[in-house]
Amino acid sequence: MPGVVYPPQDRLEQYVNAGVLGFQTLAAALIESFERNADKPAVVGQDGEFTYRELDERTDRLAAALLRLGLKPLDRALFQMANSAELLIATVACLKAGIIPMCTLAAHRELEIGSLGRHAEARLWFIQGDDEKFDFPAFADSMRDEIPSVVAIVVARGKPRPGQLSLDVLIEAEPADEARRTIRALVATFDPFQVAVFQLSGGTTGVSKIIPRFSNEYLGSMRNILQVAERRLPEVVFSAGPLLHNAGFVCHWCPGLVMGSAIVVARDFTEDGLLDMFLRYRPNWVFLPKPLLLRLVAAKNRRGGDMTFIRSMTTMGGGPIIMRELGARPTNTFGMAEGPIMITRPDDPEEALLDTTGRLISGLDEVRLLNPETGEEVAEGQMGEFITRGPYTLHGYYKADDKNRESFTPDGFHRSGDLMTRRTIAGRPCYIFQGRIKDIVKRAGESISCDEIERAVRDVPGIIDVAVVPVPDEVYVEKACACLILAPGAEPPTIAAMGKHLQAAGLAKFKWPEHIQVFDVFPTTKSGKLSKPLLREQAAARVRGTAKA
Repeated sequence: MPGVVYPPQDRLEQYVNAGVLGFQTLAAALIESFERNADKPAVVGQDGEFTYRELDERTDRLAAALLRLGLKPLDRALFQMANSAELLIATVACLKAGIIPMCTLAAHRELEIGSLGRHAEARLWFIQGDDEKFDFPAFADSMRDEIPSVVAIVVARGKPRPGQLSLDVLIEAEPADEARRTIRALVATFDPFQVAVFQLSGGTTGVSKIIPRFSNEYLGSMRNILQVAERRLPEVVFSAGPLLHNAGFVCHWCPGLVMGSAIVVARDFTEDGLLDMFLRYRPNWVFLPKPLLLRLVAAKNRRGGDMTFIRSMTTMGGGPIIMRELGARPTNTFGMAEGPIMITRPDDPEEALLDTTGRLISGLDEVRLLNPETGEEVAEGQMGEFITRGPYTLHGYYKADDKNRESFTPDGFHRSGDLMTRRTIAGRPCYIFQGRIKDIVKRAGESISCDEIERAVRDVPGIIDVAVVPVPDEVYVEKACACLILAPGAEPPTIAAMGKHLQAAGLAKFKWPEHIQVFDVFPTTKSGKLSKPLLREQAAARVRGTAKA
């Protein structure tokens, strides 16, 4: 596939010979599970309940309908849908049709969708039709000229506009038996070493880069997660983050479908809605962003409820809360859409659960921690940039030769930009996340490019200079703070006014700064360049209210 960087032959042979890359495709593994678990619940929750047999049939019929529209394997599909049963159905149908899901988000707007859609030459676009706050069908119509490659817009959960298609109508129009035969025959032709999914980078220098994830390596990551986490049936999975995020896709719901778990889909994230869902469906493998964890705890403390059914819960920075308030075992994970994943194991001591991101999931993952200034490897306990290569790590971004030269060492290690230390606990090498070299804000699991916001803010009247930095937040982990230098006599914009400006610039709402601080000058390095580490410290101190007068 043009624009995709494939693994070098020698390392590919090493991974295949070691058994970590196999010859089954992700689509074939899902079909195998659907048939094996036909009468078990596959999807449960507010959107209704589907058995594996029903999920298999609906995704076969939708996949066949997409092919009938003239789409073909390796075409790309944009997604703008909130978590729902329809999102799972559309994603699995794409995998069965060989269409590559691009893991775009409902929150993306003109800038992100336009740039990513053009870059990938997307031909299909799934949108949600019943969002109360945003008219996605109208938005998609307004963007048709911006993404001329799109040939079909499919609307789920709502009425299509003229020229758009209904997901439900497409499914119902396809005969089930014929669709099954067509899709089974097609999946048998898929190459396990070919691209199955386009994930997105955190977008450290603007719009996210596109990350090709190959069918057998994505499946291999999922099977490794199932093994090292000792996941077992019966299992009920609730993954509350965006389902197309790499974390949800590879660590939570899709491994669950491969194994035969029930996947809970929920849309009521109020305190009572969360508690009601937990008590009704009793999920035992759980991922909750920290804001939702705090809501669940508040409801439980107010109403009561036994949570002993939870085997594992993952929340960034929430381990002590999970143990203290829910009596459950935290599972820490660290991963990048670029591939490498760390996770704590069920038998890890409490020190590892509270302090570390765990261990890598594959023994063939190679890691170096390098001094960012000298490039030399650091000793245990010292902080260095996390660089890695391995069977589940990308080999190059899609159609991004310049970025690839920056992002990889000559011997193929990916430069993450993340700073870590290594600590041996119970004889096992564990890693502790310390921060980032790359210039992003990590808000509740969403990576926000500081550079992208800065470029959009610079033309606000009265602003001479802007630098965006992350500041700590107890609920969201980090929030964006816009540090401004103003023209003489100018008044700083309010948070709301800046939000309106960024909305007009096409930036998703989760990227808007939630703090504004005005500076006379920015701190600099000895060479006179902006020192963002110092600016982060000063902005954080101001936000905490502890800055010295």
